Amino acid sequence: MAASAAVLAALAAAPAQGAGWKPAGPVTLSVAFGAGGITDTLARLLADQMEKDTGWNIVVKNRPGGGGVAMLSGLSRAKPDGLNIGIAVNMPIVMQLIVRPAKIPFRIKDFDYLGTVVWAQLAIVALKDAPYSDMKSLIAYAKKSGKPLTVAHDTKPQAMIMNAIARSAGIKVKMVPHKSGAEQMQSLLGGHVDLAFGGGAHIPYYNAGKITVLASGNQRRHGYAPDMKTLIEQGLNYYVDPFFYISAPKGLKPETRAALAKAIKAAVNSEKMTKFLANTMKTAPTDLGPADTEKMMYGTRKTIKILLESTK
Repeated sequence: MAASAAVLAALAAAPAQGAGWKPAGPVTLSVAFGAGGITDTLARLLADQMEKDTGWNIVVKNRPGGGGVAMLSGLSRAKPDGLNIGIAVNMPIVMQLIVRPAKIPFRIKDFDYLGTVVWAQLAIVALKDAPYSDMKSLIAYAKKSGKPLTVAHDTKPQAMIMNAIARSAGIKVKMVPHKSGAEQMQSLLGGHVDLAFGGGAHIPYYNAGKITVLASGNQRRHGYAPDMKTLIEQGLNYYVDPFFYISAPKGLKPETRAALAKAIKAAVNSEKMTKFLANTMKTAPTDLGPADTEKMMYGTRKTIKILLESTK
């Protein structure tokens, strides 16, 4: 961490250098999840705005798998030349690092962090005509039926929260893995699962009256559904606070990191991104910047460990 702090200090002191760096070729922005989900949408908006602002060529590639492990495994091996960056979500990555470290070929320290796009709103959702509208009625329904609830998910923290709820409430669940929020919504709308998790891909369907939000999985309620209580407010003491963050292979030159962070910050706070987040997620852009994004990743590790302890 000391060495990292020194690099961050140098980064903060070199804005003029950062302004002069330009990529020697196309910059690949790898996405940790499949096409059509909220992470993919944010990545493409970000890439489009960065191209307009800088004149760089940004190529978006989807590399789903393991909640981000597949993408970050490749990113960690790439050259730290500024031509490879990736967008992922903090919670599933840190979860994997804690629960199966021997199988993950990277660590938090193996990346240079560039910033965040937005704090992610995680919701537990069901079809609008489901025989439950909140967690209390869901639990009552599951107990009465005696059958497992089928639950779509695309990250381990989502599965962990639902399994913890099931254990504490005395109900049965069957977790059904997916590769993205978009896939989850298609399974839910098609009647293939009872519940799903939404990190943004669910909001258009909520606005269209096709699904209902049973609970916010965060510490606070969501702007698009302000009347829907959090899990904590409904007596279930579980939550996550995901961030969509951007990183690069460890070892970027200070001027390269500064230029990338500057371009990302401008794109995140652009009018186009601001309007998209306001219209679809009822939230605002949140760029923590390089230093605080790195701090956030280490802070997430503490949060995950607390969640793990509470679900034993």
